Amino acid sequence: MKNSFRRLLYSLADAVGDRCCPLCCEPLAGTASICPSCLTRLDKEAVIPCGDCGQPASSCRCPASGLSPLPTFLDGRSWLAHTWYFHVDSDRLTEALLLSCKRKYSPALSGYIAGVMAEELAAVLPENTRKGWILTYAPRSVKGFTDYGFDQCEEIVRQMGRALHIPVRRMLVRVSGEEQKRMESADHRISNIAGAFAPVRVPAGCRILLFDDIITTGATMREAGRVLADAGAAAVFPVAFAKTVYTRRR
Repeated sequence: MKNSFRRLLYSLADAVGDRCCPLCCEPLAGTASICPSCLTRLDKEAVIPCGDCGQPASSCRCPASGLSPLPTFLDGRSWLAHTWYFHVDSDRLTEALLLSCKRKYSPALSGYIAGVMAEELAAVLPENTRKGWILTYAPRSVKGFTDYGFDQCEEIVRQMGRALHIPVRRMLVRVSGEEQKRMESADHRISNIAGAFAPVRVPAGCRILLFDDIITTGATMREAGRVLADAGAAAVFPVAFAKTVYTRRR
């Protein structure tokens, strides 16, 4: 109910107020939801090559420390991300986009992420092979939901499901753990997320596309994937908007 009310408020604000880009606050023309300048910057960041294989994130097939507990592959890869997140480069628009999505309910930003992720998934999961797959997400912490009143991953996944005609189900609930912080050590992130999820109505033998906005150490994806597998999932494929790249890989 709270999310529905928020959607209504933002729709009314768009209808009666001046429309601005949610990333740079520049006035928007026509029906655009993000200004051309920000879209150009995001497109440039999306094609930055991997330091190991030279491919952008959407094409990178480098190993990712076993993000899923199951050997699930699509198009020869075990994970999928649209772009890179460089933990030492705070001037990149990708960081502003992800932080804005977490802190402010924005149909424009969640819709942008959902759109590019639907395109990436469509490339590795053609329409005639989507039957039997279910989209779900790693829910944010209870405190994060209480503070901001929404779950950005839920908003993104629901729009992805509509675009791909793939059913969306809430299969995990958050029972513990704080919001994962950008600069926390891998050990702290792993201990924080351990036991943080509980399964909800996971069909036996189902195949799951598990979405999170960003993969940093993989701790969240591994724990969420383990819970889903233990609950009966036959396959769990990690999907994220961005994957963190550390200095050594640049």
